[in-house]
Parts: sequence; structure tokens; C-alpha cells
Amino acid sequence: MRTGKEKIHCPHCGEMTLPRPASRTEGWTVIPIAACMFCGGELTLPCEEKNPAPAGGSARLSALFGGETLARVEIAPGTECFCRTCSHYLVHPFRSFCVLKEQDVDPMGDCPEFQSGEKGKNDAVL
Repeated sequence: MRTGKEKIHCPHCGEMTLPRPASRTEGWTVIPIAACMFCGGELTLPCEEKNPAPAGGSARLSALFGGETLARVEIAPGTECFCRTCSHYLVHPFRSFCVLKEQDVDPMGDCPEFQSGEKGKNDAVL
């Protein structure tokens, strides 16, 4: 937002004023505005009248990608071969442990010894 050195007419108090930077909130978003130095009323700067605010994020993305929406990617069942779904994975609140390798593992990692198992089968304390 540009608040120049030029004086403008305030529609609220009727004085010639310099706009000062201010902000207002709408929900949880903070919106920068220009305000009157005397009464604090919201001002519309001449540069804002010529250039309207850009469209929302989804409209800008659709303009970028030609107005098409992308299809949602679905993972086929049975193709999730992550350590967290393996029967050798030990469920623990502070560690990600593989009972077969006897070492800490990445829950989203994969290994050749993957064996599909019941979730929560190895719920134990180390």
C-alpha cells in the first residue's frame, strides 16, 4: 500500500489530509488500509481506484492453469508399503522402531522386508 506525500480530501471529516498507514481486521486476516490523520476514517487512495484488488487465490490459480481443476490423486489400496503399516513396526509414542531390523526407522520409509500386518499388532513398550 502506498501512502504518498500528496494531500487528499477526507470524505468523513471534510479536511485536506495526508493518508497514514493503518490496518483493519476481517476475521483473522489483517488488511492494510490508508486512514485520515485527523479523524481516522478509511480513505480510498487514487491509485487504488484505478487498480482493483486482485481476485482470490483459486481464481488466480485457475487463470494460471487455464481454468481447469486438477483431478484428485487416489492411492490404490494395497500399495501403501510404508514402515508404519508393516507388521514389524513397533508402535511407541517416542520412537519409530523396526523389530525385524532392531533399529529406529522412518515411519514413511519402505524396505524390501515389508510384511502387511494388523495395525497396532506390535503395541509394546521398549
